[in-house]
Amino acid sequence: MLDRERHIEIANRIRKAGARIRFIQDGDVLGAISTCFDNVSGDLLVGRGGAPEGVLAAVALKCLGGYFEGYLTAINQEEIDRCYKMGVECDKIYKIDDLVKGDDAAFAATGVSHGELLDGVN
Repeated sequence: MLDRERHIEIANRIRKAGARIRFIQDGDVLGAISTCFDNVSGDLLVGRGGAPEGVLAAVALKCLGGYFEGYLTAINQEEIDRCYKMGVECDKIYKIDDLVKGDDAAFAATGVSHGELLDGVN
């Protein structure tokens, strides 16, 4: 889970359920990807982030055989209206095949900051 103030409530609920949390400082897309590798700690990425990052994560997870669910959280009426104009449902749970149509997807990543999967720029 990204270490952000917006995640305090969900973090408390997760701890109350008895699960451990590993907070990450950066890299929500790589955080999602890391759930597909046995040598990286973490089985699930939970949290709220940006829609572009969610789509990138969905593409990468589809390429790696992972799983994805997400929904849009509109903060105000302007965002709700914008979603409506784009044909996006804010209350819908989007699964990986909703975001990544077909099986012809590719994902490439480079490391900007150092992480468990990629080395950062030197």
